[in-house]
Amino acid sequence: EDRINRFVEVLKARPELIQQCAHLIVDEVQDLVMSRAKMVLTIIRSLPRSAGVTLFGDVCQAIYDYQVDSGMSSDNFYKQIEETKQFSYYSSSGSSE
Repeated sequence: EDRINRFVEVLKARPELIQQCAHLIVDEVQDLVMSRAKMVLTIIRSLPRSAGVTLFGDVCQAIYDYQVDSGMSSDNFYKQIEETKQFSYYSSSGSSE
């Protein structure tokens, strides 16, 4: 937790550290809660406007929300993502015909 929080502090103070990033890919975003969710949001907010972001996740598989009393849950993470940038949303149903 301390290292994650320190990273967030450094990135907020020096967003130029990731200005050469062209695309960010994060898998299992449903498991991002508390400081890890805040870290990913900080990274996304610090990216250059031209950078792409791909997030993979399934809200039905969120397994860490039980650890969150009043902090950043996976639902809160998804809501903040919606407010952060313009994202296209794609869904896979998993059903076959």
